[in-house]
Amino acid sequence: MINPDLRYLLTLQEPTAQRAARADMGMFVRWWEGQRDRVFEPTQLLTTDIVAWVRHRQDVEERKPSTINRGLSTLRRFGDWLVAEALLSENPAKGIRDLPLDEQGLRALPDDAVDALLRAVQVEAEQSIRLRDGALLALLAYAGLRSQEACDVQLRDLDLDGGSVVVRRGKGRKSRRVPLHSDALALLHRYLPDLRCPAGMPAIGSDAERECLLVAQDRTKAGHPLTALSLPHAMPISRHRKSSTTATRSNSTRRVLKITSGCSTVWPPVSVHSCFWSLSHH
Repeated sequence: MINPDLRYLLTLQEPTAQRAARADMGMFVRWWEGQRDRVFEPTQLLTTDIVAWVRHRQDVEERKPSTINRGLSTLRRFGDWLVAEALLSENPAKGIRDLPLDEQGLRALPDDAVDALLRAVQVEAEQSIRLRDGALLALLAYAGLRSQEACDVQLRDLDLDGGSVVVRRGKGRKSRRVPLHSDALALLHRYLPDLRCPAGMPAIGSDAERECLLVAQDRTKAGHPLTALSLPHAMPISRHRKSSTTATRSNSTRRVLKITSGCSTVWPPVSVHSCFWSLSHH
């Protein structure tokens, strides 16, 4: 009589599926028999067996989640076949969820890359662009804001004394308060009095307080008036997860990145100077 697990493999039509299922079933059967010191019996298969096997693959063998999930998928199909053949009353692998896959997001910019971007800003000859780009970088690189979030920041959202900025409409339309690194505060302190608010910050509760923090000069109009900044899609994309910790002025870059729980700022794969080309032409 052919073992049930072998009979199941014979039902698979595709050679690739057969090879994958044979490898997955073979590893599971060898592990099961090694744990119990007897021949594998599919009719004795329990959910706890599969859970223990997943833990073994994860903790002892240190397999990738994708590899473990493929084995789980094979055991689910095998369990469905056992139920269809009336060898089991229910599939023991049905309620076991796949492991979360490793995050594939790009890493945060290292300190030397942030330093290179700051230096690229400082070589800009026009003061207004240099100050504005420095303030933008303060929000993108140091605070981890997304590009649209940075454009939407209003003057009232900035708390320089408290060292933080409020994002009123972030991912999922949720608001949050983000700590500011001391270097970011220095950039913003230069930008506000020298360019954005030379006459001083607007009065609390005034309409001017609701104006955008970041502005650009409209060179199509006489006098080059300031207008709200908008970024092209090629600009940095920031992902920032929830943080419940507040930063102080003395926080280092590493400390702020740590308390924001994995902020990663992703720049396009181009040169440092070309990152700011589009900004310099606003």
